[in-house]
Amino acid sequence: MEPKLILVDGYNVIKNTAAFQAAQRLSLGAARDALVKQLVNRYRHTPHQVIVVFDGQGPRETEEHAQRVRLIFTCSGVTADSVISRLAREATHQGKTVVVASNDWEVRENAQEAGGQAGRSHELTAHLNRAPHLLQQRAQHRQEVQRRLQTAEEEDHPHHTKGNPRRAKRSANKPKPPSPFF
Repeated sequence: MEPKLILVDGYNVIKNTAAFQAAQRLSLGAARDALVKQLVNRYRHTPHQVIVVFDGQGPRETEEHAQRVRLIFTCSGVTADSVISRLAREATHQGKTVVVASNDWEVRENAQEAGGQAGRSHELTAHLNRAPHLLQQRAQHRQEVQRRLQTAEEEDHPHHTKGNPRRAKRSANKPKPPSPFF
């Protein structure tokens, strides 16, 4: 697996995700902490580097580290969007694979122009909340076994339904688009 640089538009993800909005009702700091905690939990055992950029109020850009996640707070007058675009350009010029998470059209467009990939906030949060790979495989296997048992039982006790009983339902045939977050 090739290491990726994942750039997260921090406040954009918080504003567009119900769980982080609930944490934001307590405080903006609580919402930031919840986002960072999920990112650390998802990416701590991967080769990927995660940078979360927040709009800041200080006289200069500041950095903090939370295990494998780097936090950048912009200086006042500089937007997180411009810092994300700058970081995406710098990383792609160094030959790194870049993925940006934001619902902001301009941020995603700038990342793609720089040669990176872009995903929406809900794609990132879906990835953060997804079961670990082995658990996901186990669940899929169990579903397949249950489906086969049900099919065998229906063949023993046929009842009249429309369609081919051996063909999967149309909704099961639709491929899901791949997530840029891997």
